[in-house]
Amino acid sequence: MVDKLYRVRSTKDQFKGHREVWIIWIAIREDPPLPYANAIQGLSPDVEAKPAERQAVDEFFTREEAEKWVDYLLKHCNYQSTEIIEEPLPLDENITGYFYPHGGEKLLSPVKEGDYPFSFEVYGYPVLPRDGDEEER
Repeated sequence: MVDKLYRVRSTKDQFKGHREVWIIWIAIREDPPLPYANAIQGLSPDVEAKPAERQAVDEFFTREEAEKWVDYLLKHCNYQSTEIIEEPLPLDENITGYFYPHGGEKLLSPVKEGDYPFSFEVYGYPVLPRDGDEEER
């Protein structure tokens, strides 16, 4: 049984004039990787998660999915580094994900080769450094 959630984060050397940009990989799926009541603080099976909360949970990976995604990225994409980060559970109430407030406008789509490992879509959300942050990364 899945009881943990993970983020996958890559680092891009150069992106849109910035150095050392983080790419947060998010899943766009129809079925959650973990029941919402198990993932979000204050929810129970009889309390329905809000749309933004559902989307936030759906964006995470299981450990197996995260490992498959890292393997895929290493084969097909050129990133400085890629890491798997365990997300502490339960998630805060009223969590929002990367997709929900922004829609697809800022998302990066990796190349889909024949060995693409999922039935759902995965996109990258670039986290551009704010003024002054670039030197700290």
